[in-house]
Amino acid sequence: MAVRAQGPIIDLKDGKIEGKFYHTKKGIETQYFLGVPYAKPPIGNLRFQKPVPLDRWHDVKVCRKFAPRAIQKNDPFEQNGGIPDSENCLYLNIFGPQNASNNKKLYPVIMFIHGGSCVNGSPVAYGDTNIC
Repeated sequence: MAVRAQGPIIDLKDGKIEGKFYHTKKGIETQYFLGVPYAKPPIGNLRFQKPVPLDRWHDVKVCRKFAPRAIQKNDPFEQNGGIPDSENCLYLNIFGPQNASNNKKLYPVIMFIHGGSCVNGSPVAYGDTNIC
């Protein structure tokens, strides 16, 4: 597994994010971004409300680690990788080919929701490279 020191930086409508480069076992060059926020944290008076759009940020947000998982019962058999629980759990993990944002080519999209029957689990059980 080869990971470069500085990762890819892309500009979203809310601000810039930095992720990681990764070369798969098959030699495919990919990039990924972990813990990308998509709404304001659902805490305080935002609890149990519809997601609220983020305010734009001006620094580059480093998105190289899994964000907290939703609060849940701890299962001793679950592989959670030491990720803490939090109500602030509105994040995405995004994987794609390198330089995908530099061309006009469209790529297929898969939306993966981990198992756990809305009781336990998180993407951490699958790791940050097994999806590539």
